[in-house]
Amino acid sequence: MENVAILVNHFAYFYGAVLSSQKVSMLDTSTSDFLNRRDRYIRDSLAVRLGGIAANLARVKSFGKNPNNGQLISSLLRESGWFIEWAAPETDLPVAIELVAIQRQIVQWLADWPVLWSSVDRRQVVLARSSQWSQWILERSGLLD
Repeated sequence: MENVAILVNHFAYFYGAVLSSQKVSMLDTSTSDFLNRRDRYIRDSLAVRLGGIAANLARVKSFGKNPNNGQLISSLLRESGWFIEWAAPETDLPVAIELVAIQRQIVQWLADWPVLWSSVDRRQVVLARSSQWSQWILERSGLLD
């Protein structure tokens, strides 16, 4: 579990640095709202938290069918990135590694969001990958057992 914490803490630093350098706000809320959201989120069981990440990523696929939903999709992805940040340290190492890889891809997408979302091909990649990740996370959440 210590290795997972080190991995996630290292990535948290990278995640914050990339987003701040790109002037991307993680959540469009105040600090207290952000902390309240985190506190509320971490009270749920790990299975429920992973299910929430899976649900967010499924929403990306669903809402992303409308190209006018770019802002909504970027918000869902930012929120998913934070949910991963808060859930990954409690998962097994192989799951944590994959979650951090998902989080890294989300950061890369958000860093170039306006250009990415305006490209039909790149938008389709976001939707397909989000759907795949949603299923993968849901399968590992234990909620389907």
